[in-house]
Amino acid sequence: MKKPKAFYCYLDDKKTINMLSDEQAGKLWKSLYDFSDEGIVTDYDDDLSLKLLFSMMTSQIERDFQKYNLLCENGKKGGAPEGNQNAKKDD
Repeated sequence: MKKPKAFYCYLDDKKTINMLSDEQAGKLWKSLYDFSDEGIVTDYDDDLSLKLLFSMMTSQIERDFQKYNLLCENGKKGGAPEGNQNAKKDD
C-alpha cells in the first residue's frame, strides 16, 4: 500500500480531543504521527480514553489511506474509459 505524505485531521474530533488534558492530547497526536508514518500502534492500556480515541482515529486514517490508494490505482489507468460521455471533447 502506498503511503500518503499526510493524514486528515477531522474537525468532528475537536470536541472529544478538547476533553483530554494537554498531556493526553500531546501523547495522542504524537502516537497518530507514529501510526501514520511508521505503522506503530501505541498501547494505551493504562488510559482508556486515549485507547478509545486512538483506535477510532487510526481506523479513520486507515480508511483514508485506502481511499488514497484507490485514487492512485485509478489514476494509473488513465482518464475516462472509451465511450464515456465525460471523455467526449467539444470541438
